[in-house]
Formats: sequence, structure tokens, C-alpha cells
Amino acid sequence: MADGINGFLEFNYSNLNSESEDADGVLARTKTENFLQRYNLSLNRKIYPNLTLMGGGIFEQTRTEFKIDGNETESTLTKISPFVDLRLSTQSYNAGISYNRREETQKNAGAPAIPRIRDSYTSILGLKPEGLPTLNIQFSRSNIFDKEHSIQDQVNDHVLIGSRYLIKQLDLRYQTTYSDLKDNLKDLEIQDINHIGNITYSNQYFKKKVSLATNYNIAYQKTKTSRKGTGETLFQAFPLAGLSAIDDTPLDGSLDSNQGLIDGDLAIGSGINIGLLPPGSDVRQRNLGLDFFNETEINTILVWIDREIPGDIAVSFRWNVYTSSDNVNWVLYQTIENAPFGTFENRVEIDFPNVKTRYIKIVVSPIAITVPGATDYPYIYITELQAFLRKPADEVRGSVSRSAHIYNLNVRTRLLDTPSLYHNLFFLFSLSEPSSLLRYAISNALSLSHKFSRVYSINAMTALDINKETVGNTIAYTYSTMMTVQPVNALIHNLVFSGRYSNSPGTFSVFHSFFLNNFAELYKGISTALSGGISSASSNPGEDTKSVIINSGTTLVPHKSMTINLNYSDTATKQSGGALGKTYTFTKRSEVTMAYNPLRAVYLFTSLAILVEKGQKTSTTQSYGANWSPLRDGALLVNISYSENLRSSDKAMERAITPSLRWNMTAHSILDLSYIHTESESVSYTNGTKGLNANLRVSF
Repeated sequence: MADGINGFLEFNYSNLNSESEDADGVLARTKTENFLQRYNLSLNRKIYPNLTLMGGGIFEQTRTEFKIDGNETESTLTKISPFVDLRLSTQSYNAGISYNRREETQKNAGAPAIPRIRDSYTSILGLKPEGLPTLNIQFSRSNIFDKEHSIQDQVNDHVLIGSRYLIKQLDLRYQTTYSDLKDNLKDLEIQDINHIGNITYSNQYFKKKVSLATNYNIAYQKTKTSRKGTGETLFQAFPLAGLSAIDDTPLDGSLDSNQGLIDGDLAIGSGINIGLLPPGSDVRQRNLGLDFFNETEINTILVWIDREIPGDIAVSFRWNVYTSSDNVNWVLYQTIENAPFGTFENRVEIDFPNVKTRYIKIVVSPIAITVPGATDYPYIYITELQAFLRKPADEVRGSVSRSAHIYNLNVRTRLLDTPSLYHNLFFLFSLSEPSSLLRYAISNALSLSHKFSRVYSINAMTALDINKETVGNTIAYTYSTMMTVQPVNALIHNLVFSGRYSNSPGTFSVFHSFFLNNFAELYKGISTALSGGISSASSNPGEDTKSVIINSGTTLVPHKSMTINLNYSDTATKQSGGALGKTYTFTKRSEVTMAYNPLRAVYLFTSLAILVEKGQKTSTTQSYGANWSPLRDGALLVNISYSENLRSSDKAMERAITPSLRWNMTAHSILDLSYIHTESESVSYTNGTKGLNANLRVSF
């Protein structure tokens, strides 16, 4: 059994001194000291070839001393997490039972310590018979309470039954979940049952001339609230799609599909990192969205992440909620500071006033270097977004049921081989009960592509779209034509002409655009792109908008160790009619970035951005970064990182210096030392921090 026993010891000490002064000269000094001790012991033992026993636990205690302007407080957080897991696994079936206990005790000076406990019991059974439907059954019970049963006393039973059957091109899925939450202190019980069925089929016909893909999804939810207590009930909203983008202009621009945000997996990341990024990384805001297809009322979003983070890290994020009806134009709805982090669950809860919308998104920036402890969290991946409508129990006492049907059909038919001509038929249907809200979308499109010669080619598309909305039907005509000229491989010209005419009850809109895009690789290591065009949009009552857009970019690689990027964008917009009358705006942005890696141990980065907007002072932003690893190999690793940002709009400066050392003392013991010094100032504040962090980990 000795081969199946392992564990580790970990000790961490950190201190952080901060001094800040606001515009009124008010000075604040804070000092924080943390000492963490963590002990882990685990057993992994194969009792029989297919039967495995796992068990163990973690003891963790963090002692914190916090001093602000001479006032000192102390706190101790103790966590104990024992577990045992017995699993039986073969090719055709698996089964298991497990128990997990998590006890957290927060002790603050002058206040009694109140342990909070979660006991979890889980059993699973999975059948995977060859050629037959799979079956997955899970049952779990969680007891969440404090030792005195005076603050929290909840029992939550959860049952999941799922099945999947693959028959060639046909995919059948069904899942039902049942949960029963009893809150003994509030004398409240909430029972919730969900049924979700899905049928997917795809195939090709007539020698692959016709491709067909169709999907039908049905969801039914019934919630029963009983007993006399007070509290709140959560009704989950199920979106059609998850969306995401990295963009610093959240008021406009569409989000791309990201189904990883709604796949139900709370542990696997969706590719969105909000941790502390290294110098030169893309630090633009993360836009995370949901598309409900129908206008849906919600007031709560849970943002799940892949790890536990301390409270001071969690509250450093600033969450902005935006809504949209078209996934292009967005409106800021709410800003949330200090959103709470789950006690026993790795998620941030974002609450806001009720809103009805088709699209909603959460916008957040990656963690800043100036946040205490940020260097310990280079990776914080968002795994899931869940939307809910939270209602008082008094409003929904009794039974409430909802159902939703979503069906889509996509047929693509090749009409001609030369030129390549396709017909695309798309149909989407949605029905929600008990509101009897029915919506559908039909799209008929023709797409053509043809290559006249090695140099000239064309791609064209035209479509008729019909959408049934809550206010009536919307009919839209869309067209697009792109002519490509490529005289040599290193030179490409694209001429694009596109437009859309849309008509719905009481309103219409017309949009046209004309763009020329050019790309050239002038020499090896020198490439450039230049694009420009005009667009015009009209809608009633007499509102017209005309825009001129120019974008250019050049990439220089004078040496394999150096990359230089030059970018310029210019947008000018004239608007007349409508509520704003005549307006004229323009935005010009120039940016130069350079990354230089002269030696394997040295990395340098710098950028300069200039922003010119009508009615605003010219804003410049300068960024500098350096990373030096004089000792990259061997038992002793040394790294020094430096970054600086200068912004003229508010005369802001942010600077950070972070030297660090790692000593691999043995194959199983590591010592990490790091020091951080940050300075930041603007017209409204100044702030400086100094901190030391030491971590020793010994494993066996």
C-alpha cells in the first residue's frame, strides 16, 4: 500500500504594504501579512483489477493580520477536507460511491468562530452496452450547515438520469434532473425537475449534392415551492448559444460563438483567461455573452471559473452588464463592484435588476498587476455562464412549469459544379410556454463562386430572410459580392460590395457598404495590409448615417528575434435626421508595438498608441515591458519582470517590478521567492505597494 500513498506539505508567507492618497490629500496606509500552512495526504489503491479505492484529505489554515491607518485586525481561516471514493470500472459499466466533507471556520478577533460545513454523498452508475443506448445515473446529497444550525441549515438532494443512443447519422439524447432543496431555517422547500431531449440528424444525398442537418431540442421545467418560509427561487434560463469576444469597445461589435460557455461542464475552461497575463499579451476586455433567441427575463448570472480564488482577488474584478437586440449594438445596463464569490462553489454571482433581452453579455478585464496576490493567479479560466430569474418564494408558491421547443433545419444543395452554385435553406422555430411565444426564421440563399483564371475569382451571395418577431414579421434582403485579384501569391486585392434591406411593421432600414482590401508581402519579413471603404445606412424616420473607414497595418521582422507592428485606423461618421439631428464624429488611432528577444533569457516589449477623437483631448498610451531570466536552467531559476504603462488622458502611470527565484532543492521540494513593487498615479490618486512572497512545497 505504500506505493499508493502520497501527499505534500506547503507553507506560504506573504506581506504587502500599500500607501495611497486621493485627490483631496487623504492618506491611507495598509499592511497585510498572511501565513498559510497546508497538509495533504491521499491514498490510491487498486483493491481488485477493476476496483479502486481513493481517500485522503487536506488541512489548510491561513492566518491574516490586516492593519489600516493604525487599526489592526486578525483573522484565521481553517479548512478541513477529508474524502473517500470507491470506483468500479469496466468497458461496459462503471459504478461508484463517494463521501466528501468540507469544513471552513473563520475566526475574527472579538467574534466567535462559527464553523460552516458541507457534507456531500454521491453515488453513480453508468452502463455502456455495445450497440445499445448508454445510461448514466447519479445521486447526490449535500448537507450545508453551521455547527449550531443557527445561520445555515440546508439539505439538497440531486438526481440525474441521462441516456444517449447513436444510430449512424442519428443522435438521440435525453436527460432528466430532479433536485429537492430544504431550508430548515427558512421553513422553505423547493423541488425542481427538468427534462431535456435532443434529436440530431445529418446526412448527404444524391452523390453528396445535398447536405442535410437538423436538430430538435425540447426542455421542460417544473418548480414547486412549498412550506411557509420566506426566501427566493431561481428559475434557470436556457440560452440558444454561448458567445465571446476580446474587445475594448463593448458598445458595438458582434460576439462570436463559444458553446463551451453553455456546455454544462463547470470544470473545463472555455478559452477565456482573466488571470494575470504576461507583458505583451492581449489585455483587452473579455466579453462573455448569451443568446436566448427569444426575449427572456433574467436578473442573475453565475460566472463559473476553474479554481478557487481568495476573496480579495474575487472582489478586484469589475463586471459590466450589457444588453442587445441584435448582437451588434449594445447598451450598458449595470456595473457590479465586489460581486460575491461562492462559499463552497467556484463561481461569481452577479445580480442586477430584472431585464428582458435576447442578448446579454458580461464584460470584465483580466486581473491587474497592482492587485495584491495577483502574481499567484496567471490563469483563471471561465468555464460556464448560467442565467437565472430570481423570484421571492411568496410570488411563486405552488407549482410553476415552463417548456421550450427549438427546431432548426439546414439544407445545402449544389446546383452547379462550374461555376460553383449552391442553394442554402435554413429554418429555425421556437415556441415557449406558458407564454405561447412563437418565433421562427426562414432564410433562402444562393451562393456562387467561380475562378475565371489564376488571377481573377468571384464570390457572391444573395438571401431572403423572413423572421417572425413579437411585433410582427421582418423581411430582409441581403446581398454580397467579392471580387478577388491575385496576380502573385504575395499580393491579394479584394473588392467587396454588400448590402441589406429590412422591412418590419412601422420601420425599415437600408444598409450598403463598399470596401477594398489589399494585402502584400513586399519582401521576406515585410508584409502590409491596407483596407478602406464607405458605408451608408438609412432608416425611418429619416435618419441617415454615412461612414468612411480606413485601416492599415504593417508587420516588420528585421530579425527572427524582433517583430514590429504598425497599425492605423481612421473612422469618420456623419449622421442626419432622427433625435440627434446633424452630428459628425471621427476617431483616429495609431499604434506601434515592438517585441524583441535578443537572447534566450531576455524579452523586451514596448508599444505606443495615440487616440484622437472629436471633442476629446488627444490621448497617448505608452507601455514598456521587460523580462530577464539570467538563470533559466538547473536547480536555481531567476527571473526579473518589469512593466510600465503611461496614459495621457488622466495623466496616469502604472509601474511594476517583480523579481522572483525558484530553487528546486530536490526532486520533491521547491522553494519560490518573489518580490513585487508597484506604483500607480493619476490626477485623482496615487498608490504604491511593496510585497514579499515565499512558498515552500515538499511532496512525497
